[in-house]
Amino acid sequence: GPGSSTYTYIQGASFPHTLVMLDGAPLNRIGNFSDVGAVPARIIERIEIVKGSASAAWGPALGGVINVITKAPDKRTIGGALTSTLGDRTTSDSSMELSGTVKRLGYYLSAGYLGSNGLLPGRSLYSNNTYAKLTYDLPGNGQIWATFNQNRARRGDNYTWMPGLEFQEVADNRSLDITLGIRRQLTEQLGVELVSFYTHRKRYSYSDWF
Repeated sequence: GPGSSTYTYIQGASFPHTLVMLDGAPLNRIGNFSDVGAVPARIIERIEIVKGSASAAWGPALGGVINVITKAPDKRTIGGALTSTLGDRTTSDSSMELSGTVKRLGYYLSAGYLGSNGLLPGRSLYSNNTYAKLTYDLPGNGQIWATFNQNRARRGDNYTWMPGLEFQEVADNRSLDITLGIRRQLTEQLGVELVSFYTHRKRYSYSDWF
């Protein structure tokens, strides 16, 4: 279903050997699992993939590296979009985007909700996401940028054991990613980029009979 946990494989390597990054910040959590289902498609500009053992330069990534690059600020002073969809079993995908550039300062802001009572029986999802990117063009050929990414996803799976009685397993995943970086082009073929990031992950799980 929408927003469900998804395992990522590259060239047959199992998911713990695939590193997934969002604007340079690793999304891999305990067990080296990367929750790519928690990345809203609306904030993605492009995806870069490095396959094979050369990707080991990034750490435990023998299968490969997937780098998700988010949208750059709009060149206009202000622009944006507001969307909302509604489908079966109260499935809803709503989002807001605001983007623009004022002199040297660029901004991209996004917030959204994705929820469903389960397009597949017993597979529910209630999630929200907030993302922000700020860029500042330095004199010459350089840029400073910062990003903020917050996500919360509550996923529930139901298992029927006997008529009129169901068992539900619920996972509540919360994540926060903050990055700060600077890049400068030294020559036409040579550039330098420095990135620092802060990542926080929490997972709650519980079970219910009803």
